[in-house]
Amino acid sequence: MGAEKHGRTRRQWRKLHLAVDAGTGEIAAHVLTEGHADEVAQVPALLGQVEGVIASVVTDGVYDGEPTYETAAARQPASGDELTSLRQRGSLTVWFTDDTISRWAAEPRTIHGGQPWYSPLAILTALTLRIVFRLAYRQAEGLIGCSVGLLGLGLCVPDHTTL
Repeated sequence: MGAEKHGRTRRQWRKLHLAVDAGTGEIAAHVLTEGHADEVAQVPALLGQVEGVIASVVTDGVYDGEPTYETAAARQPASGDELTSLRQRGSLTVWFTDDTISRWAAEPRTIHGGQPWYSPLAILTALTLRIVFRLAYRQAEGLIGCSVGLLGLGLCVPDHTTL
C-alpha cells in the first residue's frame, strides 16, 4: 500500500470526492482516488451517480475546468444561469457610491492635536472586508488598495497598523 523510500514505507494519500445534496445535507455520490488524481476528471463520475436533473453545481476551485462545465451543463435545466454562476465563482464586484467617496476622507479636527488620516467609514470598510474574507490586516489593506486603484479613485487606503 505504501511506497518505499530509504527502507521505510511511506503513506500513500487518498482523496475522497463527495457530492452533497445541499437541500438535505446527505452525501449523494462519492469517488475515492489516489492522492495524485486530477480533481476535474472526477466530476463526471460524481455527477454520474446522481439521478435526475441537477439544479445547481457549486464546487471548490480545484474542480474549475471545462470537464466540470460540460458535465454540469449536460445535467442542468436549459436556463444555464447556474452554469454562468459557476464560471463567475470567485469574481468580486466592488463599487463605491458618490456618497461613500465624499465621506471617505477624514474630516479635519477643530481642536489641537494631529489630524486624522482616515475616516471611520474607511476603517470600518476595511475591517468589514477583513472579517468577511477572513484576511490578515495587511491583506485587507491590499484588497482595499487594489479595489481603489482598479476603480481609478484617488482615495487614501487605511494602513494595516490603523486597523
